[in-house]
Amino acid sequence: MQDIDKPLAGSAYLIQQVGPEIKPAVKQARIKAKFGDDKGDNGVEKFEARVAAILESNRKAIQNGANAENVYSTSPEFSALTREQQLSAPEMAKMKRRIEEQILFGAREEPTQTRARKWLKETYSLLASAPIPNNKETLGSLIKDDQWSPQLISALAPYYDKDDEGNVVITDSNALTAELVKKGYL
Repeated sequence: MQDIDKPLAGSAYLIQQVGPEIKPAVKQARIKAKFGDDKGDNGVEKFEARVAAILESNRKAIQNGANAENVYSTSPEFSALTREQQLSAPEMAKMKRRIEEQILFGAREEPTQTRARKWLKETYSLLASAPIPNNKETLGSLIKDDQWSPQLISALAPYYDKDDEGNVVITDSNALTAELVKKGYL
């Protein structure tokens, strides 16, 4: 176990202690590499101009009612804004930081927890309206809202799929029936 603990501890130390210390220097080096030159231009002005242009474009797109999900470096909270809402100073600062990060370090992968939550939410919606074998009811009418859990969703999802028209269909009626009986729903 100690063989595993040492690299993990070292990695955690780098992330928590060293990372924040060297990030400004790394940021400065990336700005110079992408926007500067060897003739004395450190690239900061070009970088700031690029960030400001993208930020202004995003602000206009969001506040004019554009589809903000496709706007450069936005997040779900920004894409959920309605046309009447205005971006506050903290929201603009947050968006600016994300734009800077994306320009310098590339797009960050969506966290696993976020992807898992999204899958659970989408799958729950599909399963709640899914048919029950040999019945006119749906799973949503059979299983109460407070009984749905990530484990239940994961257990039932393999028994369903979508057909060519997008309708939810049962892939294995016998196995699904056995699973519902085992879980106490039938």
